[in-house]
Amino acid sequence: MEVDKISFIGLGKLGLPLAAHFARSGIQVVAVDKNQTLVDKLNNEELPFFEPQLEEHLSGARGNIKYQTNQDGFEETDLTIILVNTPNDPVHGPFSNVQVISAIEDICETLKKTEKKTHNFVLSSTVMPGSIRDEFIPLIENTMGWTLGEEFNFAYVPDFVALGTVIRDFENPNFMLIGENNNYIGEVVEQLYRKTLKNDPPIKRMNLLEGELSKIAFNAFIISKLSFVNFLGNVCD
Repeated sequence: MEVDKISFIGLGKLGLPLAAHFARSGIQVVAVDKNQTLVDKLNNEELPFFEPQLEEHLSGARGNIKYQTNQDGFEETDLTIILVNTPNDPVHGPFSNVQVISAIEDICETLKKTEKKTHNFVLSSTVMPGSIRDEFIPLIENTMGWTLGEEFNFAYVPDFVALGTVIRDFENPNFMLIGENNNYIGEVVEQLYRKTLKNDPPIKRMNLLEGELSKIAFNAFIISKLSFVNFLGNVCD
């Protein structure tokens, strides 16, 4: 399946650069965020926050991206990317899935009002291992009456970016991970993302649980390195 139009949920400090990055690459994007003030600024061509190269990307994305607070038009897309916050939460654990669940519920409620019989879900937010298998897939199955691998597919493409270099990191990643429930959605997602890349990074494909684990492992490794450097700096001081 060749993807030239997608829906996108989450226009925060990572989501907006990624959505604009897709649109600037020639992909039509229906971009959604519940923050009305943010959406109004974007529709008025105002920069909602600073990130290097973001203003340039937003300008280059015009004509290919539509900003809104609802899911109108999702029926015209076959793939939705979700990149919402999953903050540390004393109630819900290291990563809260509340916003991801809300996004999936909104997508499903929108699709139920249409004649669509299939859809593909792509998650980019950081989640704890097992979240996709235990929470997100059953939510879609129970809400839509669909079966994974038949009416819908699910992929996990975690981001490996840092504030201040978000767009550069999206354009020139050192590597990419794709978690997939089957080979079909893995191929679709790989082709979609390759359209946006300036370099030719290694792309590692694996199952969904392995993708979740790999993202958490990478985060833990980076934190360990930073902790060591800070400790050594303190000793030197």
